[in-house]
Amino acid sequence: MNLTKEQLDTIEHLAYLAFPPMRIAIVIEEDPYEFSMEIKDIQSDASRAYYKGWMQLQVEMREEMIKTAKNGSNSSLKELLDIMKVTNNLLSYE
Repeated sequence: MNLTKEQLDTIEHLAYLAFPPMRIAIVIEEDPYEFSMEIKDIQSDASRAYYKGWMQLQVEMREEMIKTAKNGSNSSLKELLDIMKVTNNLLSYE
């Protein structure tokens, strides 16, 4: 799939706004099925743009969650601990 810089920028921005790939495909006027397959190819430009935007959102959300947890929010602390458990399970120490 050959995407323009403008399309890649749009993918990144819409992923940052948490739009799913199928909806982004409509906006950039690409076939939704083909675009979804492109996102799954971690070496593609589309995948990199999508996950860059998605991760920017995740980073900002987690930073805010940490702030609220430090300020005494029990729900933020619980959610942060859950994230840490999942992440710890994904890490391999072998």
